[in-house]
Amino acid sequence: MAEEHGVGGGNQRSTEEIRKDIAAKRESISDAVGQLGAKIQGTFDWRGYVVRRPYAAVGVAAGAGLLVGSLVRRKQTPFERIKNALSDAADDVARDLRKSLGGFGTKAGASVRARNAVTGIVSKTVASYIHSRFIDGHR
Repeated sequence: MAEEHGVGGGNQRSTEEIRKDIAAKRESISDAVGQLGAKIQGTFDWRGYVVRRPYAAVGVAAGAGLLVGSLVRRKQTPFERIKNALSDAADDVARDLRKSLGGFGTKAGASVRARNAVTGIVSKTVASYIHSRFIDGHR
């Protein structure tokens, strides 16, 4: 049995044959590693994925954007909510003023000035109410 595998007797390989066999195995392993590396690189190449599946890539990007956006979005403070509500109310008042004045002051500058004036008046009123109700009331 030992002679069949070239371990004993006169069936031994020469040093040169062993070196050639090692070089062939090394080249085979090198080719296999190169193919594996190319396959891994192809798997993780996002540009190729986008080219092959553009709709799926857009869907994944949109989902990731929504997820990240929902995680990092900060909540509005009560003051910001009040300010936004006042701004919307001022826009409504300015639009109603333009309608009631029959076109007088319909330029963009007049609209902005009216909105700013109404926002200022309402802001001061709300701020003084909040101050008197919650800050002065707790002393």
